[in-house]
Amino acid sequence: MSPERFRQTVSKGLDEDSGCNGWWISPSIENPQHQILLINWKSVDAHHEAFEKAPGFQQCIDALEDYYGEFVIPSHVVGLKPIFEGYL
Repeated sequence: MSPERFRQTVSKGLDEDSGCNGWWISPSIENPQHQILLINWKSVDAHHEAFEKAPGFQQCIDALEDYYGEFVIPSHVVGLKPIFEGYL
């Protein structure tokens, strides 16, 4: 998947979703070909009840599947906070 398609679908879908408190994507240090996508949801319902029922949800899933080359079983987080203030 091209970075442009990722921006147009996944980035846009997450950035415009009011239930998303931010997201990050980065290659794994141990396996740089593997990208880690972390999405911080305001609540479980914000993800399951709002985002998954939004019109652009399937486009995001399809784009992520293209990006990863396979369907990745996601892990979900809510209330992600830094452990050490000022650490980053």
